[in-house]
Amino acid sequence: MKTQLPLILALTACATTAPLPRHLVDPIGSPHQAYPSASHFCALGVVSGPSGSLQAAEVKARQGVASQVNSTIAAEVSRTTSQQINQRDGRTATSSQTTAESRMVQQSSYDNAELIQTVDSASTAGEHRALACLDRKEAAQVVLDGIAAPLVRHAEAAKTALSAAEAGDVAGFSAAFSEAKQAEEPLRGELYIARVLLGGLSPRHLQFHKESKALVQHASQLRSTLNLVVAPEKRNAADGAKMVRQSLARLGFSAESARTPTCAGKSGAFSIAVDLDLGCPAAGDSNSLGLYVCMPTFSIRVTDCDRDAQVLTADVQGKSIRGSSNSLEPAMRQTVARLNSDRLDAPLAKALAAALPTP
Repeated sequence: MKTQLPLILALTACATTAPLPRHLVDPIGSPHQAYPSASHFCALGVVSGPSGSLQAAEVKARQGVASQVNSTIAAEVSRTTSQQINQRDGRTATSSQTTAESRMVQQSSYDNAELIQTVDSASTAGEHRALACLDRKEAAQVVLDGIAAPLVRHAEAAKTALSAAEAGDVAGFSAAFSEAKQAEEPLRGELYIARVLLGGLSPRHLQFHKESKALVQHASQLRSTLNLVVAPEKRNAADGAKMVRQSLARLGFSAESARTPTCAGKSGAFSIAVDLDLGCPAAGDSNSLGLYVCMPTFSIRVTDCDRDAQVLTADVQGKSIRGSSNSLEPAMRQTVARLNSDRLDAPLAKALAAALPTP
């Protein structure tokens, strides 16, 4: 028995000190020959200690690949956002732009973990190592296949919008433009993922980008050239009409005011009639919390003067323009202050999207 102990120790030492493949030590500096970084994302998972296992190392490696993809996506979103801001006017990012960037990063999170495969592993004394990799092209194709239907919907809406623009149908363009924007919502995050996986734009992404750019250019041109005439529906809605006109200016439209809704002598114009109800409760009619909550509603009626046709009736509402206080007068003042700010822009743009090319 005594003569066997040194032999056992010697064999154990040999197993422990056997050289590992370089890709199980430094997969970035020495990538696996079959899984180069140009075509794969790879990550190494290492666990040690008595509670460690090869399975735990594999899980850690796959998590590392997903984290690497998501970090690359976040960096690409940040780079693209900064580039867009600089191209616009060189300003630093506003809080809304930062929020939009954060939202895009969340929408672009990669979670197709089943495509990440363990390609090599090894265990030494007290340590387990695993290398996991993701085929960029295969993963990107899965992403693109998953958004095939909304890509088709976007392409069809873009085609309809551009045809309407050529025909001078502003309302038709606006409705299709709005539909295209809605189709974009589930697409941008997935297209970012495909872009990062491929290391560039796929042909379908290039087509999507071309469609989106053409729509935005047409919409911007229309906003700057349309003649909008804003007037109160009733005499007591004059302040409401003024608020809408100021909001339209912030949205990029050129709008003038009129005393009453009319198309007389307004060739090429859109008449926008406005009514406003502040929606405040009566004195003494506070809610169960003792608050007076004003819920304003703008009633909008849009007429295409050239076609002599009413193209939209809509109510503009939203939590962002509500005012509240424990007494009525401050609640009304807060409501009016919010209506006189850019809080009105988003709900107004949403309501007008079916008739006008709102951003």
